[in-house]
Amino acid sequence: MYTLIVLAVLGIDAKNDLTITAHVDAIERNHYYDAQGQLTFVQWIFWHQVWHKGKWKEVAVAWRMVPKTCTTIYRHKGGWRMVFWDQSGSESGDMRSVTTHSFFETWTQEDPEVANRKEFPAKDRPGIGWRGNPRRGQ
Repeated sequence: MYTLIVLAVLGIDAKNDLTITAHVDAIERNHYYDAQGQLTFVQWIFWHQVWHKGKWKEVAVAWRMVPKTCTTIYRHKGGWRMVFWDQSGSESGDMRSVTTHSFFETWTQEDPEVANRKEFPAKDRPGIGWRGNPRRGQ
């Protein structure tokens, strides 16, 4: 609460200065099941369309496990916006916002992000292109 008051006094727009943002072509919420049909994990996969070997292909540019804490995805300006607290790269974590025009949900026994590595190894992927919050890179 005190942080918001300080930000208001300083005239800092918390949405623009503290949230790291990105736009992707699609967001997938994938429910992965093991060979016995038991839910193993749920993950968010962020997809971009890329021109590769003469045709358009989907490449997984980032993924996150669905946390126990709340992750919100909602309709926003003709598309979707996802907001979540990400602690994958720093101790304190970062607020992230991802927009897309396409959101879908899948239930699989093959991890789509891992399958995508066959054609697009993780080291060769373009990355999600996070913007904002200069205290930390991608």
